[in-house]
Amino acid sequence: MKILILPSQYITNYKQRTFDITKAYIKNLLKKKINIKDTKSHFILNEHYHYSNLPIVNGKENTFIVGEYFKEYKSKTIPNDTRYPSLHNSPEATHISFNDAINQINIFDVVIVGIKSGKYGKKILEVASKKDIFCCIVDYSDDFEVYKKENYKNYNLICKGLEYKKDFQLYFKHDIPIDLNIDYLEPLSPMPINFENYPLLKEKSFKDKIYNYSFVGRIHNNVHNARSSILSLLNKIEGKKFIKEYNSNSIERLSLKNYCEILNESKICLTPWGKVWDSARHPEPAIYGNVPLIPKPNCKLANDISLNDNNSILYETLKSDEKFIIIKENEVLEKINHCISNENYFKKLKDSWRHEMLCKNTLLERAKYILKKINYHKNSFN
Repeated sequence: MKILILPSQYITNYKQRTFDITKAYIKNLLKKKINIKDTKSHFILNEHYHYSNLPIVNGKENTFIVGEYFKEYKSKTIPNDTRYPSLHNSPEATHISFNDAINQINIFDVVIVGIKSGKYGKKILEVASKKDIFCCIVDYSDDFEVYKKENYKNYNLICKGLEYKKDFQLYFKHDIPIDLNIDYLEPLSPMPINFENYPLLKEKSFKDKIYNYSFVGRIHNNVHNARSSILSLLNKIEGKKFIKEYNSNSIERLSLKNYCEILNESKICLTPWGKVWDSARHPEPAIYGNVPLIPKPNCKLANDISLNDNNSILYETLKSDEKFIIIKENEVLEKINHCISNENYFKKLKDSWRHEMLCKNTLLERAKYILKKINYHKNSFN
């Protein structure tokens, strides 16, 4: 199957990003909020996690990407200051120009378009649709509005202004509420990772782990209180902990190696909500033998990923008056205390979580999932 991928902007160089980065840097410099390194981080997208390994499962000769990856995505050396280790060392595909993609559109069986590709994406979809080529959208962006019940029938909002059958036949979406059932929507949560891109550390044993739990990151109180609510509950847990909070203006952060050393020293890793439920932290405990303390998802999960009491410490939140409240707090505290004091229980959870992530949530497994869903919907559509 020949697949053409047009990533969202800032991933490949079909659209340059120098002007956008410079403008943002000057703007933030005047506000004395941010440095050039942090500015650049806003012009890097994790969208390609979901399809970057398609050349491996579909064949390089059958997988075409519009534009060349920017250097961060190609770098075989994982930068020690990166926020997204899995972003680097992307497999090579067959890279072609935008004009060549348009001119050769007839050779493709499937077109995949990133939602933030602007006029380039619209043009590819327009040309491909006229040729009856199967079109897929990858919408890997936080979508707060889709969780409001009143928007469940607002297909224009859900699909960002694109229309089923006219613009696309399959829509991969980051945020799909658990009770929203639309046949052409397929989930992209949680974020997959590439285990090999993280520092190789000798895993600490249960008795050698220093911290009962740890968390490194922003609190997001300007968005919601979901992170601060679980941190408040954890104050009731005795023993050593590692908590490092960043505010929105923080520039200096832990290096990748230091961050991973903290994971390795911890029994439980707090993996709370990001701006929405999904977070880069959800899969990371699987790397260094930690148990995730993770909220019950309010969105559909990709690739039959399961969160349960046998592979994690789940807690449930209730949203009331724009505030997140943790329900059954005593039960959550009981599970946490049992985990940090009982090696067998700890081992069962952390081994099960590692197995779940390795088997279902690596970049390679996500590419297999994407291809599987394309084949299923393509065959059903035809």
